[in-house]
Amino acid sequence: MDYPSRPGIIRNVSLNLPAGSFCFVTGPSGAGKTTLLKLMFLGLSPSAGRMEIFGRDVAELSRDQRAYVRSRLGVVFQDFRLIDHMSIYDNVALPLRLTGKDSKDDRDTVQELLHWVGLGDYAKARPKQLSGGQKQRAAIARALINRPAVLLADEPTGNVDDGIGLKLLRLFEELNKLGTTVVVATHSETLRQRFDYPEFRLSQGQLVPSGQGAV
Repeated sequence: MDYPSRPGIIRNVSLNLPAGSFCFVTGPSGAGKTTLLKLMFLGLSPSAGRMEIFGRDVAELSRDQRAYVRSRLGVVFQDFRLIDHMSIYDNVALPLRLTGKDSKDDRDTVQELLHWVGLGDYAKARPKQLSGGQKQRAAIARALINRPAVLLADEPTGNVDDGIGLKLLRLFEELNKLGTTVVVATHSETLRQRFDYPEFRLSQGQLVPSGQGAV
């Protein structure tokens, strides 16, 4: 996939992500990591150049086709985006319900995933009852519930301590082993150094391979 220019933020960026790969996007605050991920999940359109996802030029996708592409993406946002009046269980299950899935197996999957991220005892809780780290784990569970082809995580460990952050990245690693392409934007060098995956660093609008595992 190519991620071209957005004036003043990222410029002349080109990145190819093979299916089933895992990589980190790093860089200081304001470097454009969030902008890059927004391009990747079709939240923004490039101002120039070409971007492909799943082998399709996004400029040629119809509205329905864009919706289908987005359904194959799991996104973890910095600000959680949980729905306050819904339980944690219902927040996590929401993507399933939006696609018409609500069988017993699907409900069991929600509960299993909540246990996987350490929230098995919080299924009936509301977001306001959770800490920042717990909300982040709930947001991650929601992003994973549909077993996305691509997971895009924007600072997923920013609101948790290093121990929980490491556990969450191990979870991403297990998901990657099942075939999901994983892209993690992070400024945590401590956690980054625990994993031997390619790193691409954004600096002054440019994206370049950097650090251990870089290609």
